[in-house]
Amino acid sequence: AGLTALQGLRDHGQIASGMRVLVVGASGGVGHLAVQLACELGGRVTAVCGPDNLEWVARLGAENVLSYREPKWLEEAGAFDLIFDAVGALGLGRSLRHLKKGASYVTTLPGLGILLDQWVRGPLLRRRARTFLARPSAADMERLMASWEAGRLRVRVDQVFDWKEHAAAFAKSEEGHARGKIVLRMGV
Repeated sequence: AGLTALQGLRDHGQIASGMRVLVVGASGGVGHLAVQLACELGGRVTAVCGPDNLEWVARLGAENVLSYREPKWLEEAGAFDLIFDAVGALGLGRSLRHLKKGASYVTTLPGLGILLDQWVRGPLLRRRARTFLARPSAADMERLMASWEAGRLRVRVDQVFDWKEHAAAFAKSEEGHARGKIVLRMGV
Protein backbone atom coordinates (compact mmCIF):
# COMPACT_ATOMS: atom_id res chain seq x y z
CA ALA A 1 0.00 0.00 0.00
CA GLY A 2 2.85 2.36 0.80
CA LEU A 3 4.59 1.62 -2.48
CA THR A 4 1.34 2.18 -4.36
CA ALA A 5 0.76 5.55 -2.69
CA LEU A 6 4.35 6.74 -3.08
CA GLN A 7 4.84 5.62 -6.68
CA GLY A 8 1.39 6.86 -7.70
CA LEU A 9 1.99 10.33 -6.32
CA ARG A 10 5.65 10.73 -7.21
CA ASP A 11 6.20 8.74 -10.40
CA HIS A 12 2.79 8.87 -12.07
CA GLY A 13 1.32 12.05 -10.58
CA GLN A 14 4.62 13.94 -10.63
CA ILE A 15 3.78 15.66 -7.35
CA ALA A 16 5.75 18.79 -6.50
CA SER A 17 5.75 21.12 -3.54
CA GLY A 18 2.79 23.49 -3.48
CA MET A 19 0.58 21.41 -5.77
CA ARG A 20 -3.11 21.10 -4.92
CA VAL A 21 -3.78 17.38 -4.52
CA LEU A 22 -7.13 15.61 -4.15
CA VAL A 23 -7.00 12.14 -2.57
CA VAL A 24 -10.19 10.13 -3.10
CA GLY A 25 -10.60 7.13 -0.80
CA ALA A 26 -8.49 8.88 1.84
CA SER A 27 -9.37 6.58 4.74
CA GLY A 28 -8.62 3.29 2.99
CA GLY A 29 -5.46 1.22 2.98
CA VAL A 30 -3.71 3.08 0.16
CA GLY A 31 -5.55 6.37 0.61
CA HIS A 32 -4.56 7.07 4.23
CA LEU A 33 -0.92 6.60 3.26
CA ALA A 34 -1.36 8.77 0.14
CA VAL A 35 -2.69 11.65 2.26
CA GLN A 36 0.36 11.56 4.51
CA LEU A 37 2.88 11.09 1.70
CA ALA A 38 1.33 13.87 -0.39
CA CYS A 39 1.67 16.21 2.60
CA GLU A 40 5.25 15.07 3.19
CA LEU A 41 6.06 15.72 -0.48
CA GLY A 42 4.76 19.29 -0.14
CA GLY A 43 1.24 18.87 -1.52
CA ARG A 44 -1.71 20.91 -0.29
CA VAL A 45 -4.11 18.03 0.27
CA THR A 46 -7.87 17.86 0.07
CA ALA A 47 -9.06 14.43 1.14
CA VAL A 48 -12.34 12.65 0.40
CA CYS A 49 -13.69 9.92 2.69
CA GLY A 50 -16.82 8.78 4.48
CA PRO A 51 -18.39 10.95 7.18
CA ASP A 52 -17.21 8.69 10.02
CA ASN A 53 -13.57 9.25 9.04
CA LEU A 54 -13.44 13.03 8.58
CA GLU A 55 -11.69 13.86 11.87
CA TRP A 56 -9.21 10.99 11.61
CA VAL A 57 -8.22 11.91 8.04
CA ALA A 58 -7.84 15.57 9.03
CA ARG A 59 -5.32 14.45 11.68
CA LEU A 60 -3.29 12.80 8.90
CA GLY A 61 -2.48 16.27 7.58
CA ALA A 62 -5.10 17.10 4.96
CA GLU A 63 -5.93 20.83 4.72
CA ASN A 64 -9.52 20.05 3.75
CA VAL A 65 -11.55 16.90 4.28
CA LEU A 66 -14.79 16.28 2.39
CA SER A 67 -17.45 13.63 2.84
CA TYR A 68 -18.35 11.75 -0.34
CA ARG A 69 -21.88 11.51 1.06
CA GLU A 70 -22.39 15.25 0.58
CA PRO A 71 -24.23 15.61 -2.74
CA LYS A 72 -22.01 18.35 -4.18
CA TRP A 73 -18.64 17.45 -2.65
CA LEU A 74 -16.90 17.36 -6.02
CA GLU A 75 -18.29 20.73 -7.15
CA GLU A 76 -17.07 22.30 -3.90
CA ALA A 77 -13.61 20.74 -4.16
CA GLY A 78 -12.13 23.24 -6.64
CA ALA A 79 -9.36 22.69 -9.20
CA PHE A 80 -6.32 20.47 -8.66
CA ASP A 81 -2.89 19.78 -10.08
CA LEU A 82 -3.25 16.08 -9.19
CA ILE A 83 -6.18 13.82 -8.39
CA PHE A 84 -5.09 10.54 -6.78
CA ASP A 85 -8.12 8.22 -6.87
CA ALA A 86 -7.35 5.25 -4.65
CA VAL A 87 -10.80 3.72 -5.14
CA GLY A 88 -11.48 4.41 -8.82
CA ALA A 89 -14.53 6.50 -7.95
CA LEU A 90 -14.17 9.33 -10.47
CA GLY A 91 -12.47 8.51 -13.73
CA LEU A 92 -11.06 11.19 -16.00
CA GLY A 93 -14.50 12.22 -17.25
CA ARG A 94 -15.86 13.27 -13.84
CA SER A 95 -12.49 14.81 -12.94
CA LEU A 96 -12.03 17.05 -15.99
CA ARG A 97 -13.65 20.17 -14.55
CA HIS A 98 -11.46 19.78 -11.46
CA LEU A 99 -8.12 19.25 -13.18
CA LYS A 100 -6.05 22.26 -14.20
CA LYS A 101 -4.60 22.14 -17.72
CA GLY A 102 -1.60 19.79 -17.73
CA ALA A 103 -2.76 18.20 -14.46
CA SER A 104 -2.88 14.47 -13.71
CA TYR A 105 -5.58 11.99 -12.78
CA VAL A 106 -4.01 8.86 -11.26
CA THR A 107 -5.95 5.79 -10.21
CA THR A 108 -4.86 2.51 -8.68
CA LEU A 109 -7.62 0.58 -10.46
CA PRO A 110 -6.87 -0.52 -14.01
CA GLY A 111 -9.59 -0.89 -16.60
CA LEU A 112 -10.40 -0.29 -20.24
CA GLY A 113 -11.79 3.20 -19.57
CA ILE A 114 -8.66 4.49 -17.86
CA LEU A 115 -6.45 2.92 -20.52
CA LEU A 116 -8.41 4.82 -23.20
CA ASP A 117 -8.08 7.97 -21.12
CA GLN A 118 -4.35 7.37 -20.68
CA TRP A 119 -3.58 6.93 -24.36
CA VAL A 120 -6.32 8.85 -26.21
CA ARG A 121 -8.60 11.23 -24.29
CA GLY A 122 -6.01 12.56 -21.83
CA PRO A 123 -3.57 13.83 -24.47
CA LEU A 124 -6.40 15.35 -26.50
CA LEU A 125 -7.71 17.17 -23.42
CA ARG A 126 -4.22 18.25 -22.25
CA ARG A 127 -4.54 16.25 -19.04
CA ARG A 128 -2.63 13.14 -17.96
CA ALA A 129 -4.55 10.02 -16.98
CA ARG A 130 -2.60 7.15 -15.43
CA THR A 131 -3.20 3.75 -13.98
CA PHE A 132 -0.38 1.59 -12.70
CA LEU A 133 0.69 -1.32 -10.58
CA ALA A 134 3.26 -0.68 -7.85
CA ARG A 135 6.63 -2.23 -8.55
CA PRO A 136 8.97 -3.66 -5.94
CA SER A 137 11.65 -1.19 -4.91
CA ALA A 138 14.08 -1.57 -2.01
CA ALA A 139 14.88 2.16 -2.18
CA ASP A 140 11.20 3.10 -1.94
CA MET A 141 10.68 0.68 0.97
CA GLU A 142 13.65 2.24 2.77
CA ARG A 143 12.18 5.69 2.18
CA LEU A 144 8.81 4.59 3.59
CA MET A 145 10.50 3.00 6.61
CA ALA A 146 12.47 6.20 7.26
CA SER A 147 9.23 8.21 7.22
CA TRP A 148 7.57 5.70 9.54
CA GLU A 149 10.52 5.65 11.95
CA ALA A 150 10.58 9.47 12.01
CA GLY A 151 6.86 9.52 12.89
CA ARG A 152 5.82 11.19 9.61
CA LEU A 153 3.95 8.11 8.36
CA ARG A 154 1.37 6.33 10.47
CA VAL A 155 -0.13 3.05 9.34
CA ARG A 156 -3.56 2.09 10.57
CA VAL A 157 -4.73 -1.51 10.60
CA ASP A 158 -8.51 -1.83 10.42
CA GLN A 159 -8.79 -5.54 11.12
CA VAL A 160 -6.62 -8.66 11.22
CA PHE A 161 -8.01 -11.92 9.84
CA ASP A 162 -6.53 -15.39 10.16
CA TRP A 163 -5.75 -17.14 6.89
CA LYS A 164 -8.77 -19.42 7.29
CA GLU A 165 -10.96 -16.29 7.29
CA HIS A 166 -9.70 -15.12 3.90
CA ALA A 167 -13.24 -15.02 2.46
CA ALA A 168 -14.38 -12.69 5.26
CA ALA A 169 -11.28 -10.51 4.75
CA PHE A 170 -12.00 -10.28 1.02
CA ALA A 171 -15.67 -9.44 1.71
CA LYS A 172 -14.62 -6.66 4.11
CA SER A 173 -12.23 -5.30 1.48
CA GLU A 174 -14.96 -5.32 -1.18
CA GLU A 175 -17.30 -3.31 1.08
CA GLY A 176 -14.98 -0.35 0.55
CA HIS A 177 -15.31 1.06 4.06
CA ALA A 178 -12.15 -0.12 5.79
CA ARG A 179 -10.25 2.37 7.92
CA GLY A 180 -6.68 1.67 6.95
CA LYS A 181 -5.35 -1.74 5.95
CA ILE A 182 -6.97 -5.13 6.24
CA VAL A 183 -4.38 -7.70 7.26
CA LEU A 184 -4.43 -11.43 6.51
CA ARG A 185 -2.33 -13.37 9.01
CA MET A 186 -0.61 -16.35 7.43
CA GLY A 187 -0.26 -19.55 9.47
CA VAL A 188 3.15 -20.73 10.62
